[in-house]
Amino acid sequence: MKKYLSVLLLSLLITSCGGGEEKVSIPDKVDPPSIDTTFDYTISPNLDEDGNYIIDIYGLNDFHGSITTSDDLEEPGLIKLGTYFNEKYLQNPGGTILVSTGDMWQGSADSNITKGQMLTVMMNQLNFEAMALGNHEFDWSDELIYENAKIANFPFLGANIIDKRTNERADFADGSTLVTRGDFTLGIIGTIGSELERSIMPSYVENYEFIDPLDSVNEEALKLKAAGAQAIILLDHDGWVSPSFTQREIINSGHIDAVFSGHTHTLDNQMIEAVPVVQSTGYGREIMYVQLKVAKDSGVVSAFGDVIDSKTYVSGLADDEDIKYIFDYYNEQLIAPVKDEVVGSLRKDMNEDALTNMATKSILEAAKKIDSEVVAAAHNFGGIRVDSLPKGQITYGDIYKAVPFDNTIAVFELTGAQILSIRSGNRIILEEGLKLDNNTKYKIALISYIYEYNLLPVEQALFVMELYTRDYLADLFRSKKNINPDEYAHGNINMV
Repeated sequence: MKKYLSVLLLSLLITSCGGGEEKVSIPDKVDPPSIDTTFDYTISPNLDEDGNYIIDIYGLNDFHGSITTSDDLEEPGLIKLGTYFNEKYLQNPGGTILVSTGDMWQGSADSNITKGQMLTVMMNQLNFEAMALGNHEFDWSDELIYENAKIANFPFLGANIIDKRTNERADFADGSTLVTRGDFTLGIIGTIGSELERSIMPSYVENYEFIDPLDSVNEEALKLKAAGAQAIILLDHDGWVSPSFTQREIINSGHIDAVFSGHTHTLDNQMIEAVPVVQSTGYGREIMYVQLKVAKDSGVVSAFGDVIDSKTYVSGLADDEDIKYIFDYYNEQLIAPVKDEVVGSLRKDMNEDALTNMATKSILEAAKKIDSEVVAAAHNFGGIRVDSLPKGQITYGDIYKAVPFDNTIAVFELTGAQILSIRSGNRIILEEGLKLDNNTKYKIALISYIYEYNLLPVEQALFVMELYTRDYLADLFRSKKNINPDEYAHGNINMV
């Protein structure tokens, strides 16, 4: 069996980098590079001394677009992970298998500007066999899932993602897949945590429901066994550190030989009833690993799990030439003009709390330029995705990684009581000196994640702003040039 990269034209719906005169014009479409991704599926896995197949499975979870190597080497990026994986292919050509448990695309300027296309092409090059869809794959709506599926050489899995319009599994997802290497066959099932649609913009998942995965897993497992699977693994975009009733029932079914989990960014390496369960903290900081030894006629005879530290084993490796070629291809055409712009600098490290305050304040200041009567703004804590920004120059790429989500911003008129009711999980900043009165109405700027979850129809907004949070945050950096993070610390900001 051979795989070839499809060459087609994709619209990328690219958003320009900032506000005012600082916008950078970039192309809105690009052809994926033409690359030979041939893989030889006729080679069987290595055998141990007892004649059992040795199956080495490596997985990434919650990768969030970490393509390049971070300065601290904690995140080696797919550019170096590619070298690591190719070394593993050489050691066990027929038995090395790569998988993902989702949240791969969303999170960096490198990946977001191409709406996941570049990362999907890289996964093709490395011969990933399957990806369970995560909640953040829906961050650009199902449209981009369909678009990336057109170029992926591997299936997107979501056995328990139900389309409410048909009451069937969503047609952009398979429930499972079979991988055959020589005379060995592995079954792979993919699921997402039930009710995780609550963590997605409601308008993007209004047609979908993530049901309890137990029945879906059992149904797919029986299909895979009937089709000849000699071992079955589960890719589940959900945490397993404290297994739920459903998760224990999945193990107790006896169908699953290993679980690769995700979503919670929690280091996990445990055995549940002799079944390894693994998860990394994400961003490629670690690699999930399971080794199965499978008897030719009687199934799995042993299973071992591990979580491999990337800084120790990967960050010192050379860049993978093919992955670097793909990155350079997209970087030259789309990414560098946006990502590399220096928007300002910090006098010292800015922690996540101060960054959240500054991002929210940037929305308030931008809204006030449109309507001087806007006196408040709100941003969710989960929308800030870094622990800190480092001292020194800050690029638009740094801002993009910190605030990657494409939330629109709208201004509503709410009473003080209504504003206080949305405090949970959100930072609310008021103009200096303002104290809320429960019965008085105020104009407040809200990101779409907040107003949709609080059932505020955008049609009721006074106006909708043009850009995203990161653009207004970048504009605030540009205007202030050199920023003291203490300006945005608690005690220096009026908040509720």
